[in-house]
Amino acid sequence: MRTTRTALVAHALSAAGALLTGCASPEPVSGSIPEDAFGTVYAEGERPAAQEPAP
Repeated sequence: MRTTRTALVAHALSAAGALLTGCASPEPVSGSIPEDAFGTVYAEGERPAAQEPAP
């Protein structure tokens, strides 16, 4: 019983370490997000009119 618990804890710690290591990039990967991914910001009064929905 003790060896099963020890093995389970070891696997859980190993999996957690692998997940955290994957998130430890020192800087964002270039080109991973397009520059317009979050939309365009327009100055007040410069927003274009909305398009009509397709039938």
